[in-house]
Amino acid sequence: MLAIALLVSCTTSKTASREDDRPAEKALPAHSVVRVSYDAERRMTLVRLHPDKGAPAADRTQIVAGGAYPGKLPRAPSTVMFGVRSSGKTWRHEGCATLDLLADDAPAVSLPATRERQIGSGYLTEYLLAMIPYSQLRQLAGASLLRIKACGLQIRVSDADRRALRAFVEAFGS
Repeated sequence: MLAIALLVSCTTSKTASREDDRPAEKALPAHSVVRVSYDAERRMTLVRLHPDKGAPAADRTQIVAGGAYPGKLPRAPSTVMFGVRSSGKTWRHEGCATLDLLADDAPAVSLPATRERQIGSGYLTEYLLAMIPYSQLRQLAGASLLRIKACGLQIRVSDADRRALRAFVEAFGS
């Protein structure tokens, strides 16, 4: 639940952009959005990559990510949260404890993952989330082909989602 709270807090906190009062939001293809918001109470800038708003479509899996840095000046954190959000009529990640990432068809990293579940109106939503060193995610974002494996489910990250992941990484200013 803590992992979802970090992802949600990025959009529910008091928002102001990095240096002015306009929210920094970049709409990307594949319905991904990178949001950068400053939380004045915590004196932190929150960065989040999330799927489109609205009720999840049946049998949909999307990438999600979240991270933060102190103050308003962009800087790379040591780790960020990365994972997948799946929605549909049944649970897909029952018993999952790892998230495997493959870059250019070569195994890149295997991460311990946490599974979070939500029940919606007519659909189920699951998050499979892992903490990954920022430097490693930055390298993965530059791959020409990125795949995610989780409990028998294999996801080929689309070109649009790789662009969204690159925009997430670039939001940290490095």
